[in-house]
Amino acid sequence: MLKLLLFLIKLFPLLLRLKFASAVQREERITEIGVFLVKNLVKLGPAFIKLGQVLATRHDIIGSNLGSILSQLEDNLPQANFEKVSKLLDLEIPQERLIEIEYIDKKAVAAASIAQVHKARLKDGTQIALKFLRPGICIEFHKNLQTLRTISKLYILIFKSAKKLGFEEIMPKIESIAATELDMRLEAAAADKLRENCKNDKFVYIPKVYWRYTKKSILALEWVDGLSLKDKDGISKLGISFEEVTKRLAITFFNQAFRDGFFHADLHKGNIFINQRGQIVLVDFGIVESLADRDRMFVAQIIDAFVSRDYCRVANMYFKAGYIPQDQSRYKFELACRSIGESIFDAPVSQISISELLQQLLTLTRTFSMPTQAQLLMLQKTMVTVEGVGYFLYHDVNMWYLIRPWIKDWAKKNLSYKCRVIRILKHIAAL
Repeated sequence: MLKLLLFLIKLFPLLLRLKFASAVQREERITEIGVFLVKNLVKLGPAFIKLGQVLATRHDIIGSNLGSILSQLEDNLPQANFEKVSKLLDLEIPQERLIEIEYIDKKAVAAASIAQVHKARLKDGTQIALKFLRPGICIEFHKNLQTLRTISKLYILIFKSAKKLGFEEIMPKIESIAATELDMRLEAAAADKLRENCKNDKFVYIPKVYWRYTKKSILALEWVDGLSLKDKDGISKLGISFEEVTKRLAITFFNQAFRDGFFHADLHKGNIFINQRGQIVLVDFGIVESLADRDRMFVAQIIDAFVSRDYCRVANMYFKAGYIPQDQSRYKFELACRSIGESIFDAPVSQISISELLQQLLTLTRTFSMPTQAQLLMLQKTMVTVEGVGYFLYHDVNMWYLIRPWIKDWAKKNLSYKCRVIRILKHIAAL
């Protein structure tokens, strides 16, 4: 509690400076708060880190500037004592299985606030990755959550607009993420589902889960050698161009989000590797998201209408879907969409951002009394991250432009009138 009190004491004057800032000073004050939060949330505990990461997706609540700064929040900590961590093996894995693990490297290859990863080897020579929850993390996380719940209730009580903006949705989201990250069996299931969905995709590889050694506090995955996306020199020696890597990453994300409706939602550079075959290798499956068929088809059709600059169709779809109350002005919403679309698609191809399009649409929530579409927020956040990785790898060409033929083919198969009728019939048959 002392750390939290000191944090709030330091934050309060920054909030006052923002409250009394002029219009010219406002963005500078927001940047000050963002930098302070990125630096200090890590010190408060794992749930506060998740709070920052979730808020980074809610540009509709905190604004795009603060959201962009919070997206830089990194969850990297020194590893916990291995002797304490390794006790989980004796507690959770039966002895007859435990003896099959011949060696575990005591030095973690990655360590964060919730878990850390160690390289290990089985008696048959198979190399695996063992991910352990940090000792005492469940108790610490739930204590953090109790504190955050109290702060959240006070904030909503004091600031009336907080409820309208969907601030009360933040805590359930943090708790949902925690449910997966604090139970390695759920993360294993997410990895297994992604592997199943992507088994026929030749440009992506998802490590195999070793269920035999996976328990509530331990995740056992196939060890995959690969080059980090940060190692651009190493990747260039593989004989694969950065343009091709960017294209494969874009297709991988599009397949997961729009074809499967289940996607890896934490695709920063540290979670993406390239193996010797030039495949995209994904790791760390603690944050995943699903999209219902209705939602992903809606987003795909909205993007298609914007690309076609058919803003009347965009407005009609929003009203028909019930995302905008009928008492709102349809033509004003169409004009708002036009202002967004023209500002984005009038730019050079290399600068067009689909995530920016979705972000601006989500910020229309306040103007047109739209209920917050929480299921689309993680999609938009992940697209921001993927676009950032694509720009890092190959900033001369827009990654979505690279896969335009693939997107057109997907749209032809999924957005045609015939396909929509088939989906409706399938839905009726399932009732």
